[in-house]
Amino acid sequence: MPWIQLKLNTTGANAEDLSDALMEAGAVSITFQDTHDTPVFEPLPGRNAPVGRHRM
Repeated sequence: MPWIQLKLNTTGANAEDLSDALMEAGAVSITFQDTHDTPVFEPLPGRNAPVGRHRM
């Protein structure tokens, strides 16, 4: 079965919900980048995820 790669642009507020939906649909992995190609890392405990435009 061939791999399928999706590139989706979304807001930071929607990124986590979209990530959860993709994982439930069978995604093997998900990578977050901001729209300026800067990596988005997992936030430290007690901190919020960055808000902005993201590419998944």
